[in-house]
Amino acid sequence: MFEFLSSLPSPVLLAVLVVLLVLFFRPIKTVFKILLHIALGFVMLFLVNAFGADFGLHLPLNLVTGLVSGFLGIPGVLLMLFFSFVGVF
Repeated sequence: MFEFLSSLPSPVLLAVLVVLLVLFFRPIKTVFKILLHIALGFVMLFLVNAFGADFGLHLPLNLVTGLVSGFLGIPGVLLMLFFSFVGVF
């Protein structure tokens, strides 16, 4: 099936292997980065609601705040806090 690989010199074979590994692991790295942002956003949303009540800070737990905190992470939660403080939320 892969007879052509046996005729290639070993540095070329190694380079092909490295390129294939990089192409395979780059999307996985992106998925883990997105999952990390989602997790940090939800943790920050929970912390704001748990400890922000003493300071008058509260973000409702609904679809919009979940999506914003999930996609934007910590900056999204800080943006929602700013909007809440200004009175938009």
